[in-house]
Amino acid sequence: MSKDSGIERVTVSLPTELLQVLDELGRNLGHNSRSETVRAATRDYIAEHRFGDEEGWRVGVMMLQYNHQNMKIVQQINHLKGRFRNLIKSSLYISTSEDDTMEIIAIRGETDNIKELINEAMKIRRIKLLRWLLTLCGRAIP
Repeated sequence: MSKDSGIERVTVSLPTELLQVLDELGRNLGHNSRSETVRAATRDYIAEHRFGDEEGWRVGVMMLQYNHQNMKIVQQINHLKGRFRNLIKSSLYISTSEDDTMEIIAIRGETDNIKELINEAMKIRRIKLLRWLLTLCGRAIP
């Protein structure tokens, strides 16, 4: 492809099984081509791993799954949320079982402050799941 079109052709070698899974996911997601699937996966990869590369503002979510019957965990999470209340814009709680809750926390702030929030959350023992998804504010993902 021409560089004038803003798209470049690349060659990638993948194990057959991985390519089959990629193609299946692409079809399930309604992608019209393998290239469309690879572009979407690449955007997601960049958004996820560019987290610490640049300064600036980020917006995203942090998901925690924990046993809400364990008051020590609940207190630690509430303390963490109080400490970083300037970053937290909203929270959503979803019951995943009789004992477990998934909490989805919308966050926005400076990259270094969000890194600190996530690092402190990782220190809370017995959180069953901790994931985050962030993107830069004010700049589109290519």
